[in-house]
Amino acid sequence: MKAEEFSSDSFVIRDPVTGEEGGRSTSTSFELFDISSQIQQGEGTSTGFIERAGFLYFPFANIPTVTATAGNGQVTLDWTASTGILANITDYEVGTATTSGGPYTYESVGNVLTFIKTGLTGGTTYYFRVRALAGVLPLAKSEEVSATPTGAAAAVSTGGGAGYPSPPKREPEIARILKLCDFNNDGRCNIVDFSILLYYMNKPIAIASRYDLNSDEVIDIIDISILLFYWTD
Repeated sequence: MKAEEFSSDSFVIRDPVTGEEGGRSTSTSFELFDISSQIQQGEGTSTGFIERAGFLYFPFANIPTVTATAGNGQVTLDWTASTGILANITDYEVGTATTSGGPYTYESVGNVLTFIKTGLTGGTTYYFRVRALAGVLPLAKSEEVSATPTGAAAAVSTGGGAGYPSPPKREPEIARILKLCDFNNDGRCNIVDFSILLYYMNKPIAIASRYDLNSDEVIDIIDISILLFYWTD
């Protein structure tokens, strides 16, 4: 065991204790298990193991900052880019509500930083949030913004001719989840899909891209974590 002080210009770690080897101690009232460990954030490797220390290695992203500008029957939304950590941002969704705090109805708008929400009623205050996704996994959600459009609702076309096109229908959330992780198309995310994902770990991304659930071009523990998050049975 070690207990020494480590310091830098910005921090001091006082007397950390770390096990140097694995072992087990017992008495009549307790058991103490000791494991090999490290005190510095990062990845340690040997020929037989990999140890990741410092955080849980789950993907996350910084929060986009949104502004809303009202127009005639519409609201223009602009936001700052969200940067993913251990994942790539592939899509943004805009949530719309008529009550502060929601519930929100989300729609996919693609990997863009601006969106015009049309078909709104003049004089009604609308509330918006933007969330950033890696695949179908939401990683960050903005603070709520609001705007009150003017005039009458913008025209919405149900077919050809003038006006705005009808927005595409979004798949139910469960359908989107199953499309992500139901590799054998049996309507569930379960041990079979887990086995398939394990098979493709460390395979070239050219043949394994279907199983890259966070779109970071490698099949690893993060993809397993995402699949387990959406486990159905």
